Amino acid sequence: MLKKIISPLISRLSQKYPIVHQTAMNNDLLNSYFTLFESMPDPIMLIKGNHFINCNKASLEQLNYPDKVSFLNLSPWEISPKFQADGLTSNEKAKTLLALTLKQGYHRFDWQHLRYDGSIISVEVTLTAINLMGESLFLVAWRDIGQHLSKFEQLQKAKKRLKVLYEANRDAVMLLNEKGFIECNPAALTMFGFANQESFFYLHPSDLSPEKQICGLESRQQANHNIAIAMEKGSHQFEWLHKRIDTGEVFPTEVILTAMDIDGDLILHAVVRDITQRKQTEDQLSRLSIALEQSASAVVITDLNTRIEYVNQAFINSTGYSREEIIGQKPSILKSGHTPQATYDSMWAALDKGEYWQGELVNKSKQGQEFIHLTWISPIQQTNGTITHYLSVKEDITERKKNEVLLILAKERAEKLLKTKSQFLANMSHEIRTPMNAIIGFSELALLKDMPAEVNDYLKNINTASNNLLTILNDILDLSKLEAGKMGLNLSTFSVHNLHTTLHNLFINAAKSKGLVLNTDIASNVPEYLIGDNIRLRQVLTNLLGNAIKFTHQGEVTLSISLQQRDDQQARLLFAVTDTGIGISAEQQNKLFLPFSQVDDGYARNFEGTGLGLVISQDLVQLMDSAIKVESKPSCGSCFSFELALPIAPLSTVASIKSPLSTAPSVLTTELKTLNDIKILVAEDDIFNQKIIEPAFRTPSR
Repeated sequence: MLKKIISPLISRLSQKYPIVHQTAMNNDLLNSYFTLFESMPDPIMLIKGNHFINCNKASLEQLNYPDKVSFLNLSPWEISPKFQADGLTSNEKAKTLLALTLKQGYHRFDWQHLRYDGSIISVEVTLTAINLMGESLFLVAWRDIGQHLSKFEQLQKAKKRLKVLYEANRDAVMLLNEKGFIECNPAALTMFGFANQESFFYLHPSDLSPEKQICGLESRQQANHNIAIAMEKGSHQFEWLHKRIDTGEVFPTEVILTAMDIDGDLILHAVVRDITQRKQTEDQLSRLSIALEQSASAVVITDLNTRIEYVNQAFINSTGYSREEIIGQKPSILKSGHTPQATYDSMWAALDKGEYWQGELVNKSKQGQEFIHLTWISPIQQTNGTITHYLSVKEDITERKKNEVLLILAKERAEKLLKTKSQFLANMSHEIRTPMNAIIGFSELALLKDMPAEVNDYLKNINTASNNLLTILNDILDLSKLEAGKMGLNLSTFSVHNLHTTLHNLFINAAKSKGLVLNTDIASNVPEYLIGDNIRLRQVLTNLLGNAIKFTHQGEVTLSISLQQRDDQQARLLFAVTDTGIGISAEQQNKLFLPFSQVDDGYARNFEGTGLGLVISQDLVQLMDSAIKVESKPSCGSCFSFELALPIAPLSTVASIKSPLSTAPSVLTTELKTLNDIKILVAEDDIFNQKIIEPAFRTPSR
C-alpha cells in the first residue's frame, strides 16, 4: 500500500529533477523512498476520507502511540483536544480545513494535537491534496512548534516583566546621552515633579539640582565630573542633592551611573534613589550614638549569649576596663560575689519571658573596687518580635546608698530624740499639772471666803491664769502623745444630739459676751446614736468653735451637723464650723496646722493661744480616718469642716445614755445637799490636794 502511495511522489520528484527518470525507477528505488518516508524526522501521515491510513515512525513517537494498529483509522479530531486555541471544536475545524485544502490543493496552519497520554502538543501542519490511482488523499506533514512558541512566549514575558520593573520601580531610572535625558520611567517624573516626559527630556542633570552641592561646587561642574568618571570607569556611585521642579524642594539622593553601548551609541543608565528617610535615620542614629557615649550612666549591649558587643565611655570610666578588654566578655566579669543569687534568679526569670528587669547589683571594677549598680535590663526586639540583644543601663548608686544609710541613722536618731522630747514634755506636763491643780483649788477655796474686793479680784485673776496655763499643759500633753503615737481612740456609743446640745451650752455665753449669734444646727435625718470617741470629737469641735468665736468680731458663728450618706451599718456626717470673722489668706492657711504657729505675728499679739489647738484637732481627725478642710478669704470669714464615717449604734446599747445638764457644772459648785451624813474615803498622795479636798467637802455650796 505504501509503495502505491510513494510511487506518485516519485513521479512528481522526477518531473522536478530531470536527472531522475521514471523508467529508471525500480523496486530498489521504491524501497529507498519507503525507507526515507519512515525515517523522516517530522511526522508524515496519509488521510483518506476522514481517517488516517498510514503514518511514519516519527508520527507515532511525537504522539506517543505504541504502534500503527492503535493509530490508523483514527480521524484528525480524534487525536486532538475537543477545542482548538481559537475556540472552535477540533471536529468542525478539521473538516473545514480538509475542504479548504481540497479546493486549494495546499494549506498550512497551526494545530493542537492530543497525545496518547492526554498531553497537548502545538504543531504547524502542511496539508496537501493528492490523487492516487483515482483516489483523493491528503498528505499531512507537521512539525512541533511548541518549543519555538515557548521560547517566544518566554521572550515576550521577559520583555513584559522588564517593562513592569522599569515602570513600577520606585527609584528614578533614566537614560542620558550628550544631549541630556532621553528616557525616564514614571518614578522619575514623580520624584522631580514633572507632569510628562516631553518636559523632562533633554534636560541636563544640573537642571534637576540646586545651584551648588554640599561640597560647595556648582552642580553643573560636579555633574559633568561624575559623568566623565562613569564614562571612563564604566560605572560610578555617589550621593547628590536633587531638586523638585514644581516646589523647589531639595532632597538627598544616591545615584548610580552605568555606561552602556546601545546600537553603537554610548548611553548612561542612571538610577536615582531618594535617601531622605535614610539620612534622617542616620542622623537619628548618630544623635543616639552621641547620647549613649556622653551619657552619665553606663550602657551595655550584649547578644543573647550575654557576650558584650558595645559599652559606652561611662562604663569604661566606672569599671576600669578598656573596650578592647571588655568586648566579647560577659557582664559576669564584674561579679563581686556579694550580690544575692536570688537577684540573679529574678533577673533571668524576667529576661527569659522577654520582660524588663530592674535591680541592684554589687559589682567589682578591674582594680577590685566594689560599687553598687542600679541596673535596668531590657530585651531588644526586632520589628518581627524576635529578641536579638539585651540593653543594660547601669547607674552607680554607691554614694547614694551610703547617704541612705546615714539618713536612716539620722532618722532613727531624730525619732529617738523626738520620743525623748515627747516623753520629757509629758513628764513635765504631769509634774506641772499637780501644783497647778493646787493653785486652782486653793484659789477657788479662797474665793469662797469673804474678803476685800481687791483681794477677791486678784484671786479671780490667779484662778483664770492658772486655768489657762492648765489648758496649755493639757494641749502639750496631747501633742506629745500624738507625736509619740500613743494617742488612741476610746470608742463607745454616744448621742449626737446630746453632743450638739453640750457644745451649744458651752459657748452660748462666750458668744453673747462678744455680741455674736451662735447657731447650732443638726439635720433631722442625722441618726441619734452612733459609735465613736465622743470625748475626742467634742475636743475637736470645742477647739474649732472656740477659734471661730475668738477671731470673729461681729456677725455669727454656726456649727452644722448634716448627713452625707447612710446605709444599714454606718452614717457619714459632715461637721462644719462657719464664722464671719477676719478670714485667712491662702498663704496663711499653709501655717494653720504647724505646731506653735498662728497665721502671723500680728494675730499672736492680738489673740492669746499657743497655736496647738488646730494641730491637735487635725491629728485627732486623722486618727478618725478623715482630715480638716479649710475654706477662707480675708475679711470674708472661714469654714472648717471634716467628714466622719461612724457606725450606727444598736438599740440595745443606747438605754443608759442620759441627756446632758442644761449647763456645765463646776467641781466646787455641785450641790452637796444630797451628800449629808455620808462618809467619803479619799486616797491622795499629794499634801496640797489633801488640803484642798477636805475643806471642799466641809464647805457648804453657795
